[in-house]
Amino acid sequence: MIGATSTSATPARALRPVTMRAAAPARWRRNALAALTAEDRALLAEATGVQLTADGERADGRSLVPALATAVARDRLTGQLPAGRPITRAYLEQTWAALPLGPASAGTIRDITALLDVLARHGVQHPEAQQPLALPA
Repeated sequence: MIGATSTSATPARALRPVTMRAAAPARWRRNALAALTAEDRALLAEATGVQLTADGERADGRSLVPALATAVARDRLTGQLPAGRPITRAYLEQTWAALPLGPASAGTIRDITALLDVLARHGVQHPEAQQPLALPA
């Protein structure tokens, strides 16, 4: 029969509400920015004005961080910038060259330029330090 009701002896169970847990706060999850060394954080803070804590969070509690900080942390984690090796002009040139052209890269280019100025002020001199950077390809 179409539309007949069930004659099953098993009573229908009431659905109970499911409690959804909120995602863990960002500070409780592993943060890739924690891979930054104290020297990295100090240089990036001087160049960008953004202070990062040792666990990779912004000291002011905001959520956005400079893309350059994320790139340095990624390179620390992947071994492209090994632990114990400081950020150098050569490393920044490689980062610059890997950037895509376009307005989305403007902030990162500004931060790389500021970080190069910081390195120069700190007296970090390398043979290539006097040559201007070429625009990304």
